[in-house]
Amino acid sequence: MKDKSSLKATVWLAVTIVLVILSSFACALLLSCEKKERPLYDIYVRPFNIICSEDYNTDNFNAIKINSNYSDIKIVNTKLLKDKVKIVAFGEEDDTAQTLCENNCLQILCNENRQADYPSSPKTIVVIYVPMNFDIEADISTLCGDISLDNIKGCVNVHTGFGNIEIRNAVMTRNSFVSTEKGDISISRTNNIQIEVSVFGGGAEINKGDSSSQIILKAYTKYGNVEIND
Repeated sequence: MKDKSSLKATVWLAVTIVLVILSSFACALLLSCEKKERPLYDIYVRPFNIICSEDYNTDNFNAIKINSNYSDIKIVNTKLLKDKVKIVAFGEEDDTAQTLCENNCLQILCNENRQADYPSSPKTIVVIYVPMNFDIEADISTLCGDISLDNIKGCVNVHTGFGNIEIRNAVMTRNSFVSTEKGDISISRTNNIQIEVSVFGGGAEINKGDSSSQIILKAYTKYGNVEIND
């Protein structure tokens, strides 16, 4: 009996050790996969179709202009691109997003038809991927939708009629302007620039600004709050 009990204990010990080794290996493999940078637009997967996917060489333009009716617009800085900009649009209507590059300007036009129940109705999502340290000159306008810019360098003229604006890690090299009629504006980690804010029906919090700078960032919202360098 003692031999059988000893054998069972040995078998269970061996099984436990094997399971521990397999679990450790699986965890290590999972962590190594998470550290790899995910392919472009994996982080923006939506239950929509990809209605537009275009690449443009950065040597062919120095400005980006986006006009939209009902779109969320994102500009994302990525290490996966070297000398080109990639545009990916998600939506339900195949012919709503168009791109054109001429006269040193990359233009993106979205003509979506939406009912009066916006923002509950679906809308287009436009994602523009730009290379690291790309000096951007962006002119963005949408009637309804949120606008977000990540790790940008250059200047922007951004407006949404109904939506929020978020800019993270901005180095403004020229005068810039952001505005929304109804929505909040959040801008974090700017360089030392002059900041001017106009707010009606909301509040403003500015924790950093350089009044002696020749570069001015202006922010305006009619109904909403503004936070800069919070």
